[in-house]
Amino acid sequence: MRWERILSHRIFIIKVGAIYVLAHAVLIFFNEIVSNYVNQWREDSIIPASISSLLFAINDILLCAGIGAVQAVCFARLGAKLDAPIWRCREDIEALKRFFLLWFAVNIAIVTITNLAGTFGEYGYSDLSNFFALISIFASFVYMPLTICWMHSGEKALEEEEIFRAFRPLTRQLGESVGMWLIIGISILASLYIFSLEIFAQENLNTALLKSILIVPFSAVDIVVFCWVWNLCIEYRNSGLDDEYDLDEF
Repeated sequence: MRWERILSHRIFIIKVGAIYVLAHAVLIFFNEIVSNYVNQWREDSIIPASISSLLFAINDILLCAGIGAVQAVCFARLGAKLDAPIWRCREDIEALKRFFLLWFAVNIAIVTITNLAGTFGEYGYSDLSNFFALISIFASFVYMPLTICWMHSGEKALEEEEIFRAFRPLTRQLGESVGMWLIIGISILASLYIFSLEIFAQENLNTALLKSILIVPFSAVDIVVFCWVWNLCIEYRNSGLDDEYDLDEF
């Protein structure tokens, strides 16, 4: 796979990537702070369990919305730069209109599955907890490349009889994507290990700050994966592996 287009825009990628990881760190920090306060209020019986559950849900929704907005804007900026002039997204507002709901829905789905695993575990349903935990890990493994492919398709996948056509850059270039899948796998395993450490069982400002710092390298992996998948999509289109593509549609 050719990497010239990535290397030639490396300064731009670093700048957008810095915005992306900084935004992630800030969003995670405030999410953790709110969660800590809600937990404390519940333990002190300041609010009932039903209200705390509602506040947790709202907090997660806001986190998913914030991250979804960052993903829509930053990825659209990168995509337009790397695949200019074919793939176009003129402004951040346009990026939000086109891609916010896509990323928000995916984020909500993963958070919901993860929360279900934890909830079933708390109530003693270990089998269901393990089942949803495995689904959560699998979803975390595949969601980023698949959603990026869908994004590159220019939403045309919704209009096609074969909805999986958008994912062909991955399925038909498996050899070129092995390294990407390896990076994602290592990132997931590392995050599972790090955030399961006993120190993160504590709920305080220092832990929230530590989580927001540690999220930086993991969110940086998103930028690497985006550039990798976007490059695969471009190579797939330019190589003529799918002659159904019409460049005027992008």
